[in-house]
Amino acid sequence: MEEPQRPGAARETFAERITVAITQSGRPTLERIAQVSKTIPGGVELKRSTVSAWSRGRGLPDGPDALMSLLTVLEKIASAPGRFDRQEWHRHYRRAREEPPVESGEETREEPGTVRDFEPSELGVHRARTGTDESRVPTYVLRDIDGEIRAELSRTASTGGMVLLSGDSTAGKTRAAYEALRAVLPDALMFVPGRARDLGDLIGTLSRSRPAPGVVRVLWLDNLERYLASPGFDVSALRSLRRAGVVVLATIRLAVRQQYMASGVGADVLKSCREFAVERLWSDKEIARLKEVIAAESDSRLVEALQCAKDHGVAEYLAAGPELWRELVQASTVHGNPRGAAFVRAAIALALAGARMPVGMEVLERIHEIFLPGANKALLTPESEGEAVRWATEVRYGVTAPLLPDGSGFYPFDYLVDATLRESGPGRGLVPEDAWQAALDLVQEKGDRFEVALAAYMNDLPEVSKKALGPLVEAGDLGAIRGLGEMLRPSDPKEARRVLRRAVALGDPVAMRLMGNHFIFAGKYEKANKWFRRAAKAGDEEAYAYFCKPGVYNQPDVVSRWDALEWDEEDDTPWQPTPRTLAVLLANLEILGDMVHDAVEEAGDRRIKIKGPWHFVLDQLPSQTWRMGAAWRRNFVRCFDDLAADIRSGGMPSPRCTGEEMALHIALEHASAMSQDEPDLVERFVEGKPAEAGDYDWCECSELLFQGHDVLFLYDPWLSSVADPQSSLGQRMGVAYLQPEDWFEPFDPRKARDPARGYLR
Repeated sequence: MEEPQRPGAARETFAERITVAITQSGRPTLERIAQVSKTIPGGVELKRSTVSAWSRGRGLPDGPDALMSLLTVLEKIASAPGRFDRQEWHRHYRRAREEPPVESGEETREEPGTVRDFEPSELGVHRARTGTDESRVPTYVLRDIDGEIRAELSRTASTGGMVLLSGDSTAGKTRAAYEALRAVLPDALMFVPGRARDLGDLIGTLSRSRPAPGVVRVLWLDNLERYLASPGFDVSALRSLRRAGVVVLATIRLAVRQQYMASGVGADVLKSCREFAVERLWSDKEIARLKEVIAAESDSRLVEALQCAKDHGVAEYLAAGPELWRELVQASTVHGNPRGAAFVRAAIALALAGARMPVGMEVLERIHEIFLPGANKALLTPESEGEAVRWATEVRYGVTAPLLPDGSGFYPFDYLVDATLRESGPGRGLVPEDAWQAALDLVQEKGDRFEVALAAYMNDLPEVSKKALGPLVEAGDLGAIRGLGEMLRPSDPKEARRVLRRAVALGDPVAMRLMGNHFIFAGKYEKANKWFRRAAKAGDEEAYAYFCKPGVYNQPDVVSRWDALEWDEEDDTPWQPTPRTLAVLLANLEILGDMVHDAVEEAGDRRIKIKGPWHFVLDQLPSQTWRMGAAWRRNFVRCFDDLAADIRSGGMPSPRCTGEEMALHIALEHASAMSQDEPDLVERFVEGKPAEAGDYDWCECSELLFQGHDVLFLYDPWLSSVADPQSSLGQRMGVAYLQPEDWFEPFDPRKARDPARGYLR
């Protein structure tokens, strides 16, 4: 085993060795270890809490005698005298003792350190192969997305908010997040919750307190899926953290993220953050930067990663993912390690079934035989269980093992979980029935039950979802009721609505909106509208926004230019609004620009609320925008001004970004209302312009002035995930630039407006 040199590594390695030694000795209980220690002549009497602390990395033996006593106890229990090399153990113990203690990420630090105080491994960065200089973490190579991540972190440091990095396992998400913090906020205070159930209390503490002037606080949520179903972690909690100026930085594996978005569970949180996708395979520009680093440092690990870059991501190669996957596949043979591979496959199956907590070896023993290859497993003559455990837990390349210890249990290397899913794909046959039952038997806490229910939903097993969430539903848990109602909709919509009515009876506005969604999918639009109206009255923002969608008013007296003129197939003159139409539209763009500017001045950075102060137009925008601050709102005001400038320059209003499309939709609505309700005012604006066919044909304008109406999807509650570029819905519909942060990104950079044009007011 390697002797790592970085701070904290020696203590981590020592704790891992303790855990593996206990496992290899038949996994005796801590009570038995303590009892047997009393029978060792001249030995040190061991306490259960002491041995537990050693295995979890929360302490070290007071002296070598205590360590030697533990080894003797384990050898006696396993009837294997002399199994452990005392000199080697003493060497690891000495190195761990000489190393300054490094706080573990398992518990929240009572006195949080600054970002610069944390080592990458404390925050979840995968270990890399050990270099020739014994270093564990190679020099960081900038990713293409890093500039955007760091700019967003810098902005969020002054406003509060959540930034999320998503991508495949070992794509480099956590390292990119860590390096971004080091670059932008090295002196920020870091808060790292250890367990999902601790998060609610930590959020409460951070929300209620205020730091000293100039101090930035960061809440680090690596593997966000651990927390998405946690009590107290929802959109309301994010708002509280934002008001307190807290930066929430999180990562999530892409496959898990898709599960949450598809089911709707946790989707509100995911949609409320600024998300960046970290690609597994590196771009040509990233490879070029990698070559520059290699030329400067000659790191053999990076050289090897470069050679494999066409087939594997650089980060996944450094984390030894592909090699471990090949080894696992090849182990399931007569001359391999079929039982060891079966243990790993069992752990992977439980993870795919949503049981992502560390699992005791006794559980893996109980179900592993179904993963042994072949119909007649007796002919396989697999290795002994002891050999299998040693094979499965042995650290490869100084990086990781197929099964990783965590306290009293094990979990599979997450790369192997994602690789299995990539190979087989989701479906009813991905996880054997016995593994689903084992997962159900394991879960006790709310978050864990949601994980199993989500996994079952993604694998078309609604009956398992019902079993996982059933106890929570019976207890009246609103999150569970909503989640199960959404998960059951595709397979049993009637039962799904029956479940949702439990929450409706409790006055839950979200459940009312979900009922509306159900009737939309059933084609019963009148019933859907009634439910949306009920949800809006109860305070649901998405349902409220549904009734704010802009649209033009019917103009009964309008004669279409196409109806008035004789059609000429060879006439290729492009359509454009009449001069009178443009004059009225210009007036409304200018009026709206002034009025929305005043509303921004009044609202400032305050979040828009249904029952809060009225802010002209701002509270008629899609609810996803209500959290945006004054700077974003000023950019939206400029959209009206830019479109007005198009008309004043003699052209047509030409929306070049999502914000301008929304501004034009709103302006058309107001212009159509004005031309119908205020004819005298309209005459003032069109004075001197002759009337002609096609005047005030706002329906035609609505059809022909836009590249598309994608932005209006944001008003439809049943399409709320469409703004997410990584959602299956968004990808199927081919939409982009719908997240509020992207509203002012030009559709075509070649036609972008002058960034130095400033603001009119």
